[in-house]
Amino acid sequence: MQDFDFWLVLEGRGRMRLGLEEYELEAGRWFLLQPGDRPEARHDPENPLVVFACHFQPVRESGRFQPGVISGVSRQPLRHGAELAAQVFQEGPTGRELASATVRQTLLQAAHSLTRQTGGSGRNRLDSLAREIRSAPGRSWTMAELARKSALSLPHLNRLWRAAWGLAPGQYVIRERVQRAVMLLRESDMTIQQIAESLGYNDVFFFHRQFRRAVGVTPRAVRLGAKTQLD
Repeated sequence: MQDFDFWLVLEGRGRMRLGLEEYELEAGRWFLLQPGDRPEARHDPENPLVVFACHFQPVRESGRFQPGVISGVSRQPLRHGAELAAQVFQEGPTGRELASATVRQTLLQAAHSLTRQTGGSGRNRLDSLAREIRSAPGRSWTMAELARKSALSLPHLNRLWRAAWGLAPGQYVIRERVQRAVMLLRESDMTIQQIAESLGYNDVFFFHRQFRRAVGVTPRAVRLGAKTQLD
């Protein structure tokens, strides 16, 4: 693949090989193909594939989204969005604008579908781990520990965590630390240095930089009543 491609099976049956994995193809199976991916697919001539494919570029230049195959299975909602986008795309500028908006919505539905498919014991482990992080954000959480606790490989943990919460695990830890810091700044009389230390920051200046990058204002400003991007 030279670009990003959302690939959705509307009808038919077949098989796709992507990386080391092979997938059964049927209505509802979708893939997010990325630059450098080398998919190979074939179908049953008695039940040929009908596929919706949309080439696109991300708004932000981000390279590959994340390691590993991004794929899922969803039924009617994705199909309806794909068919509407294909139908209106040829209907002039307004149709293309509607098609673009519809594809964006379809991609969001695909992300939601993938989050739901994380279910079962794997999702339960992620939920339990997220609760641990929220209860003790100041702990020195490492990726190795998170992977061990979730019983997942690092790439698989990263992919599922992003699908569930929209952030990498490390970014999630930072967000929880900053949210706790905002609460302590507003509701306690702890000094800024004490708050930083309670959240695992040995360097208060690094805490200041990370806090401001996350919420748009300084810890002192929040203590004086400023609103943050989290608000």
